Amino acid sequence: MMAKILLVDDEFDALSAYSLLLEFAGHEVSQAIDGDAALAALLTAPPPDIVVTDWMMPRMTGLELCERMRAERKLDGIKIVLASAAATPPDGQGKAFDVFVRKPIDLTELLGIVDRLCGPR
Repeated sequence: MMAKILLVDDEFDALSAYSLLLEFAGHEVSQAIDGDAALAALLTAPPPDIVVTDWMMPRMTGLELCERMRAERKLDGIKIVLASAAATPPDGQGKAFDVFVRKPIDLTELLGIVDRLCGPR
């Protein structure tokens, strides 16, 4: 199943690599450079199926973005992947976000997570 995915990361190289991989796999990908830009896009455009966000970003962290999304009825059903180089995930898995993944994200693992969150093909 093709998914609409919003990638959120303040690192241009990460956005580029993940976008290329996901687009090559047939997904529709949009990007935001921080949580503020992501939230603005989420509230004004048709919502994606999945948001993959970095945790540590300026202006609004990925965890704050997750919490803000869950507080918005329009965004509450979107699957969220929180990524970070941190050794342990923050509290909130299952509530604020669906999956925590360590950075750098293994590209095969990312495709597997997206497929799992999209459900059966």
